[in-house]
Amino acid sequence: MEYGTMSNDLCEVGERIEPALSTTATDSSRSRLLQCYEAIAEASCGMLAAAHAGDWREVACEEARCCGLIATLKASAGAALSAADGARRMQLLLQILADDAQIRDHAEPWLESFTPYISTPRFGAIAKITSKNR
Repeated sequence: MEYGTMSNDLCEVGERIEPALSTTATDSSRSRLLQCYEAIAEASCGMLAAAHAGDWREVACEEARCCGLIATLKASAGAALSAADGARRMQLLLQILADDAQIRDHAEPWLESFTPYISTPRFGAIAKITSKNR
């Protein structure tokens, strides 16, 4: 593994940068691919903890870390995972999405006012908005 420094001016901490993974589906690449998902989930959890604490500088640092890890994932597109690793990846993705939703709740509380439109069937909400404008 290589170690580098984040390019984000806000963060003065080192970031572990995973090397690009090959597209061959070896056990090693699958394991490293899953480790990358786990590192993103860990950073996502760190972002959520920082958001709860109101430490937006740390949120930005963890976000930068996520961006680097996501770039690694994009570079490894095509690497296959076993069924067990695929299931673990799905668990991690669901947790990352749940963390992201909570972070957004902290960062953008005004979005709550849109909940009635988001929670109704898509076309029903659009129809209500459109009919009010006529």
